[in-house]
Amino acid sequence: MRIIGSIDEAAKIHDWVRYCEVLRGLPRVVVRKDAPRGWKYLSSGSYRSAWLSPSGVVYKVNHRRETYWDQSATEAANLRSAWFQKPPAGCRIVKFGTYSVKGEVIVAMEYVDGELVCALWEAQVNTDPYYARMRRMEDLFKLSDLHGDNAMVDGNGNLVVIDWGC
Repeated sequence: MRIIGSIDEAAKIHDWVRYCEVLRGLPRVVVRKDAPRGWKYLSSGSYRSAWLSPSGVVYKVNHRRETYWDQSATEAANLRSAWFQKPPAGCRIVKFGTYSVKGEVIVAMEYVDGELVCALWEAQVNTDPYYARMRRMEDLFKLSDLHGDNAMVDGNGNLVVIDWGC
């Protein structure tokens, strides 16, 4: 297993998200989309945000302290479990690393250059084969809530799950 990312980058984006750049809005958390120099905001969900580092690694940071569910810890466990299994044909497992910063899990993963499955569907590309692969990944790795926003098709046509915290 190739570990990617670094503790220094993980700590930098953790501190940016958790202590500097998260605005507490009611009734939900609003994540600022500006970023430290050289970093790029990618996306956010209910519990985490994803950031592309200057070195080309994606880091996922929890931005809600009050949650009962640590989605990054779940994702790290799912990735560690999946890494030693053979994925279904036409699928691959992302390269990843995990880091502990101030008691919190930060997931680092390779940046996947490709298209989200949902974007292909919206562009009226036949996504049936990709959704079938997603169901096989979901069954094999016991994932839930796997949908077109959580999986990409890379340049080689492989399905790559980019959110293992589901």
